[in-house]
Amino acid sequence: MKLNRLLQVVACLLMAGTFANVHADTQGEIKGINATSDDLKNTEGADGWTYSLKFSGTGGYAHHSHHLTETNGKTYSLGGKLDGAATWRMDSKEWRTSLLIDEGTQKNPNIDHFTKTSDLLKIESIYLWGLPDMPKFGPYVKGAFDTSIFKNDRFFSDDATVVGPNGVVTTDRVRLTDGLGDNPMTLKGSVGVFYKAIEEEHMNLVLNAGLGAMRVWANGFSMSYDKDTDLYTLAELKDFTDYGLVLGLDFRGKLDEKTSYQVGFESLTPFDKNEDDFPQLDDTDLIGATNYDAFAKIDTKLYDFLSLGYEFRIKKQPKLQKKEQISNLFGLSLTYIML
Repeated sequence: MKLNRLLQVVACLLMAGTFANVHADTQGEIKGINATSDDLKNTEGADGWTYSLKFSGTGGYAHHSHHLTETNGKTYSLGGKLDGAATWRMDSKEWRTSLLIDEGTQKNPNIDHFTKTSDLLKIESIYLWGLPDMPKFGPYVKGAFDTSIFKNDRFFSDDATVVGPNGVVTTDRVRLTDGLGDNPMTLKGSVGVFYKAIEEEHMNLVLNAGLGAMRVWANGFSMSYDKDTDLYTLAELKDFTDYGLVLGLDFRGKLDEKTSYQVGFESLTPFDKNEDDFPQLDDTDLIGATNYDAFAKIDTKLYDFLSLGYEFRIKKQPKLQKKEQISNLFGLSLTYIML
């Protein structure tokens, strides 16, 4: 099942890349993955720095009283996203750096607390050094860091039975992590080779493969639920380091002047599961122990200040939690383009 899910994710990304390759071929400009030596000599884009920075905000409010079909009470939602990028290019060399801060919270009548709907801080930088005679192909070096900022509490609408390090307790709230510095932090680095399979004005596809390392600092707990016993169980998170094979994909472009999309995928398959320290991996192979992080998003501008977007995120770190962490984010945002 774990292998099937991973293969499904990779298959979806490959289908997206194949679609892009076919589209580019029908335009008669480049041959994508089937590029010839002449194709490898062509690149597009101006030298120098380019920057982008935008802020998007969302919010909502509802209040029901003496209602027959709605939950009575007040509901609030509030969110904000800061998305920035800086790119330097000179001849066949390119340096891309991006920053993403995505935060959201809500409160509803069922739970009298504000709960997180999104919480992500991510910084990523990659340097691509195209070979003089084949600028679409060459070595790369990449680094990335991600974490969450705010504390992570799990709230229950009714008292729940929780099994943890202090025994069995009945409560309506469990603190899992204490916020920035205590939330899981992931630092990744890799070196290898890249290939710009598609490089057009409105479409780009970059593939990479290499060797990498990932360090995860983790304090706090993860939580699982057993519906047969109606018990919640806390498991302590552990730090870990993995070394292994890295595969990556970055596919982005525009459908028209108002609609843009991006798909990203990166995986690290470790050389060693280290099952002595992580017994939950005893029954898995190295594919099952693979760490991966992927996303797909599309955004369309309704007006200069208003946009509609959807983003799908999936992340798996088996040594922290065997199940995938999945997010579906859809919303209407007020957008201010700062750069």
